[in-house]
Amino acid sequence: MKKSLLIILTVVLLLTFFWWSKNKPAKNVSPAAPIPAQTTQEALPTEKIAPENLRAKLQTEFQHATPKVWSEQAPGVETKLPTQNKVLALTFDACGGTGSDGYDAKLIDFLTEEKIPATLFINGQWLATNADNFQKIAADPLFEIENHGTNHIPCSANGHSAYNITGTKNISAMIDEMDLNAQKIESLTGKKPLFYRSATAFTDEICPQVAHQLGYTVVSFNVLGDAGATYSAAQIEKVLLAAPPGAIIILHMNHPEKDTAEGVMQVVPKLQKAGFKFVKLEDYR
Repeated sequence: MKKSLLIILTVVLLLTFFWWSKNKPAKNVSPAAPIPAQTTQEALPTEKIAPENLRAKLQTEFQHATPKVWSEQAPGVETKLPTQNKVLALTFDACGGTGSDGYDAKLIDFLTEEKIPATLFINGQWLATNADNFQKIAADPLFEIENHGTNHIPCSANGHSAYNITGTKNISAMIDEMDLNAQKIESLTGKKPLFYRSATAFTDEICPQVAHQLGYTVVSFNVLGDAGATYSAAQIEKVLLAAPPGAIIILHMNHPEKDTAEGVMQVVPKLQKAGFKFVKLEDYR
């Protein structure tokens, strides 16, 4: 009897020992704690300036600045792609305003059918009268939609003029010319423009500095493709065939009555045969 009790007691002790060994708490380990919110990227403080504060900052920063340059290639303005490869950037302005708000369907249809990527600089006045056409081109991934200003006014800190168009008269007007149209484009496409081209492409050296703080890069050109849609098809072909690698070519898509479409249609196959490829500006951002 005593021997049986001793066996039973031994078994109980062994079972108890095994259970304790399996379930004992780990040494020097504290319960897991949640990661503090401030250590996550989302919770990091931001120094983004509210739009009105940014406007005030820019007005203060540049209120005494006197521009010394008035040019299509002012300091700080990009005029070519940063490459020596055989690529070309076809850029088309849609200027807007009376007599300048047409839509060159022949040109756009050709680019679409031939799968030729292009950068389209859209002005606010053109957009206001071409809502349906804008939605069509903005939905096509071949086309990069960029900003050609709100009212098609040259970008000036003091009202300088180009081609008889008076430029923005101060920093506040400069901001409106760049930013209001960019906001409109973003509201329609869901994408903020990266680039801004001034009306006439003329700017002073203050314009690209202000644009940079607003989040834009000012772009001009180094090949005058159709001279404001005044060139003949033969002239357009001649100019584009002479374009160097990495060129930014300025043309227009708002004058269907002119020869821009015909010139582009003639020269693109020849450029392709010569080994050139076409790219968008954002490809080299």
